Amino acid sequence: MLIEHQLESQTLFFQAFQYAPIGMVLVAINGSVLKANSTVCSILGLSEEELLLKTVQEMTHPDDLNLDLAYRDQLIEGMRESYQMEKRLIKQQGEIVWVQITVSLVKNKAGEPQFFISQVINITDQKVAYNEIQEKKRLLLEREQRYRSVVEHAFDFITMHNPDGTYLYASPSCYEVLGYAPEEMIGKAGYEFLHPEDVQIAIQDHIAILQTDKQSNRIVRIRKKDGSYIWTESTSSSLLDSETGELKEIIVVSRDITERIKKERNLQDNEQRYKSLFDYHPDLIYSMDLEGNYTSINQSFEELMGYTKQEMIENPINFRSVVDPTDHEQVEHHFIQATKGFAQRYEASGIKRQGDIRPSM
Repeated sequence: MLIEHQLESQTLFFQAFQYAPIGMVLVAINGSVLKANSTVCSILGLSEEELLLKTVQEMTHPDDLNLDLAYRDQLIEGMRESYQMEKRLIKQQGEIVWVQITVSLVKNKAGEPQFFISQVINITDQKVAYNEIQEKKRLLLEREQRYRSVVEHAFDFITMHNPDGTYLYASPSCYEVLGYAPEEMIGKAGYEFLHPEDVQIAIQDHIAILQTDKQSNRIVRIRKKDGSYIWTESTSSSLLDSETGELKEIIVVSRDITERIKKERNLQDNEQRYKSLFDYHPDLIYSMDLEGNYTSINQSFEELMGYTKQEMIENPINFRSVVDPTDHEQVEHHFIQATKGFAQRYEASGIKRQGDIRPSM
């Protein structure tokens, strides 16, 4: 072959071509391979003889071919002196190899295109590593977008704080919950918004986070923009620096539990009122289980019948031993009806602890 003869006659060039640490290949204007060094053969897993039977077009990945050919046309037309690009080559078994190529055109003395000289570097490992990094970045971005979407649309009030407690971030729900725009809270200390009686609780919780890096829960009152307070249940957790392990930020998720607190307090008030009515009612009031054993008695019962609450609980007493035997049948009937859910109204005589009969028990 003429080109090979020319190369071999120029010993130094031939040596540089053949043993270059990067791939070197001579390509005809039509794309057929004219000569390739051992590095290119190693990259593609083919012998030089096998490469000489192929064209650049059939070894180039279809998605990269048009750009490669466009650059080659620009070389031939004199629009550029050389070009460099990354592209995929297809090995004999279909395996993909990423390479970086630098291509220039050789012309004869008349200025006519003769062949291309391509320098080829295998960048598969770098490309795979780069793609893995990009994929990780993409997944992290997607995850961040999902988390941000959850935070931005959550009804719970989500905040981030510096280790000193100042607001770094406040979710949009703070406007619905507290009446503040997020920017009105950022840069301010969290303690500024707490009810004075709850500041100490928050301080202790803050110290626990700083010292243990553990999650904590607290119930405190937060001042709204209109000056009123709401009860919140907050969960605080620490975000540590991945390299130093130092506390970086504190994340707090707070929920408005004002209505729950009101209901709990109303229930406690009702229980207290019931207890007062039960304990201090002038009439005898008591409760029994389905066997007829007393489960509770009020103060009037203790005073008039001589029994104590303690002995009623420790040694259950059945109503049948307290009711006057002459009223047993009547009381038994009403007791059975009561166990079926029917309210009963009746009078009977009872036997006091001392053995005396007390009418209208």
